[in-house]
Amino acid sequence: MIARNYLWRNLLKMSGLVVVFLVAINFIADFTYEIGWLGKGDYHLTSMLIYLALMVPAYLCDLAPIGLLLGFLIALIVMVKRSEIVVLFTSSVSQTQLARWVALLSFMLMAILAVTSETIAAYTTSVATNIRTRAISLGSIHVTAQGVWLRNKNLVMHIGKIERDKLHSVRGFYLNETGDGLTSTFYAPEGVFKQGSWQLINAKITNFEVDKVATQSAATKPLAVDLTPKMLLATTSSSQNQNIHQLAKSISYLKACGMDTRKQEMNLWQRLFRPLSSFLLTMLAVPIALTSYAHRSERNLKLVIGVLLALSFYALESMLSFVGVLHYIIVPYIAAIPSVIITLSLYLWMKHLS
Repeated sequence: MIARNYLWRNLLKMSGLVVVFLVAINFIADFTYEIGWLGKGDYHLTSMLIYLALMVPAYLCDLAPIGLLLGFLIALIVMVKRSEIVVLFTSSVSQTQLARWVALLSFMLMAILAVTSETIAAYTTSVATNIRTRAISLGSIHVTAQGVWLRNKNLVMHIGKIERDKLHSVRGFYLNETGDGLTSTFYAPEGVFKQGSWQLINAKITNFEVDKVATQSAATKPLAVDLTPKMLLATTSSSQNQNIHQLAKSISYLKACGMDTRKQEMNLWQRLFRPLSSFLLTMLAVPIALTSYAHRSERNLKLVIGVLLALSFYALESMLSFVGVLHYIIVPYIAAIPSVIITLSLYLWMKHLS
């Protein structure tokens, strides 16, 4: 018990320092990016600082896996260097027992992170996004799980989904001068941004006149809104800002509207597998550090290996998020690839040590 607590204390201390360092770097990077948005609408320094402060839980949950891997690895290598691992092994603690202790601590931390990510981080990210959205758009944009509501002068519009320079399921309502009645409505399955303006494709337009209602169709219809794709994307929520339950409901809604949900489904499955893959990733610290002990090799090389493994994990996840949206790919299998690769690596490395 004393040996386990000593090991855990060292692992938590070092991984905590690494995670705080990574969060600080991410905060500074986002601070630099957000400076470019200062002055847009009502987005000023106070709003920016509140937004960044509320994003800290999300930074923590996103960066914790790589921070724990590096923190565990550094702590174990330091213990090897100080011969503390030798003392543990000579006091009847086996490599298997050491791995179990690390696994138990990693499991508890990942469970806490998973709950935090789907509760506190999801809530604070949603609040932060809404604060930023309202400030930049001067309150003219409201984000919901079912899409985005936007008001531009006398136009009230609902957008089902936004992707770069494309809009999906666009429905608009033009108000009269007093704002208590409709003059016309429109619906378009798609809108694109071309030559500096939005164009609705295959729009159906309904005009309300004094004595009749007239309906017409248009292959293209100009959409006069003062928002570029960059600003629209920057001020609207993504599936990353929803917890798993909200994301599942959003997918159901988008499917009911006949829209493609591959991207959202990939995000959902990646988040379901992430606690497992993150747990396995942190466990790689054990064979890496113990290889350093067993073969007396250069310890700096082990740190480099740990950094490369962590970066490869995030690079693989990012790459698979794009691969998963292909229509002939089965999303759950693609999302499970990082967990499978890490499991095989961990098994082979531990087998090599034994």
